[in-house]
Amino acid sequence: MKKVKRILAMLMAMAMVLGMAVTASAAEGFDIPVYNVGDGATFRHAQLIEVDPTTETGWKFSSTEIANAYTGALSATATGTTTVEQMAIWKLIKSIPGQETVPGMPAGVTAATDGEIAAALRAVKNLSTGVVWYDAKTVTAPGVYYIDVEEEGYDYNPMAAYVSFQYNAGGVPTDVLTSAGVQAKKEDSDVQKENNNGDAVTEIGREVTYTIKTIVPFIAYDNTSDYVITDTISGAAYKLTDNKMMVNVKVGESAAVPMEATLNTDKTSFSLNLNAYAKADGRGYAGQDLVITYTAIVTDMEVHNNVTTNSGDHSASTDNYLFAGTATLTKTDDAANEADRKPLANAQFVIKKGEQFATFTEIKDNNNNVTGYELSGWVDSKDTATKVTTGSDGKVTVMGLDNSEEYQFVEVVAPNGYSVNETPAEIIWDVTTKQVDETVGDVTTTYTKTIATGTASMADTALAALPATGGIGTYIFTIAGIIIMAAAAGFFFVSRRKANR
Repeated sequence: MKKVKRILAMLMAMAMVLGMAVTASAAEGFDIPVYNVGDGATFRHAQLIEVDPTTETGWKFSSTEIANAYTGALSATATGTTTVEQMAIWKLIKSIPGQETVPGMPAGVTAATDGEIAAALRAVKNLSTGVVWYDAKTVTAPGVYYIDVEEEGYDYNPMAAYVSFQYNAGGVPTDVLTSAGVQAKKEDSDVQKENNNGDAVTEIGREVTYTIKTIVPFIAYDNTSDYVITDTISGAAYKLTDNKMMVNVKVGESAAVPMEATLNTDKTSFSLNLNAYAKADGRGYAGQDLVITYTAIVTDMEVHNNVTTNSGDHSASTDNYLFAGTATLTKTDDAANEADRKPLANAQFVIKKGEQFATFTEIKDNNNNVTGYELSGWVDSKDTATKVTTGSDGKVTVMGLDNSEEYQFVEVVAPNGYSVNETPAEIIWDVTTKQVDETVGDVTTTYTKTIATGTASMADTALAALPATGGIGTYIFTIAGIIIMAAAAGFFFVSRRKANR
């Protein structure tokens, strides 16, 4: 009993180091304190180590399978009369700060490392037999307990809590249990991706700031994997600084700091190693908010952006989409009855936004016919802007616009026989959404596509008829006058000849 008392006292010291103990009667059941969990967390527990006064340490593993998980992870070996299981427990005891040497500890015992302990707990969690799980975290006996936590949106690292008897003033153990509990180490199993565009519709050529939000994970000491965030983009180009992919990283309440990410060869994705915040000395950041921002430039009608976090044990992924709008102008004559209006081909327009004018790239079909125009940039002069032309149906379609902007079709060349309409046509927008299933390989992704459709119309007036001058009517009158004058002269001379006879 003295040996058990000595070991319990030693392990109690560990509890005092970890924090203020919480106590309860063993008969009533003791609820192990677990900190840093959400209100919606649920628990289950399994006893790993229990009291056994007949052993060298006063403790034993709760099953052969659990013992094998610990002895393997801790590389324990039997020494003299000390069994391999007892050696593993001695290694655990020696790992407690201030308890490097205690009476009865065999010579040559090395303390279990944080990585070895984490590996042992991970091995226990993966056991299919030899572990008895109970709901909640209420226990009635001293020992070491595996605490398993479930919480939506989070993954928890393996953890163990030590529960001991409380001692009275005379140093005698009572039937009251106590424990400092355990600080849960969790990882956000969800990662969020946002952009500053305001909605899902954007304009080609626009700079978009993306924001990645997650929580710094606690990476177990035995986990040799890197903590990496990978970002992939299509339909846009990362904005580089001196040909480098720079991102801003903000952890907790600290100021954001610039970090260089690693671009892949074709610059369509980057990876960011964040071991400095999640491993070694950086483990103190675990549980804090992680915010990463960077800028990309829209280059296509649809932008797909994916971000994946991976810490070796856990990974999370999310997608973000942006879409550019399409607008069509219909050009007709100005017949009084709209039903009688005819479409007018070959009308030319420039697109105006504020004081700027758009340039476009022609979109052609397989027969080299122009079917539309895709936005390529903005200029300050109407003369250098792209002139878009109506087809035989009187329509012209421009793509790559944002429904939140005010655009105008400005006519610069009217069809033959018509005058230029000096009043610009405003684009009116309609926005709808639909579900899209996209399959790449064996993976099907469902996302919401936002469709922004703009319409505009304009009618031209036919040129008015003008009176003709210098036409054939003048020549007719002149010839008739000459004939009449010649006839009169003829009559005059004939009359005079008769008179002279």
